[in-house]
Amino acid sequence: MTNLPTCDQQAQAERWVRFPNSLNDDIHKQVTAVCHYFFTHNVTREESLLEAHLKSRGNLWSTSVQLAACSHADRVIKLATKQIVATKNAAIFASMLQVIFQKFKYESI
Repeated sequence: MTNLPTCDQQAQAERWVRFPNSLNDDIHKQVTAVCHYFFTHNVTREESLLEAHLKSRGNLWSTSVQLAACSHADRVIKLATKQIVATKNAAIFASMLQVIFQKFKYESI
């Protein structure tokens, strides 16, 4: 799956930067590729765009929260955390705790 041209993290990340509100039909594949790109590259410009999306609370806010979990930038993570807490939604808390647990588990391997 990861060797397919459609999974190219660089291309998916560039597409997301150009058209962040236009996710393709396979949103999970695209978000996974962009997340991997965020996690493995220095992405200051992309993180600034991600911050703007986190602040907007638009229809792709939950996708932005998912991508924030892949960021190494403290400011992005803090913003996402504040916004998650502000929702006062237990389902969002639980979902993000799972993501964070998996991230730390992955990093420790």
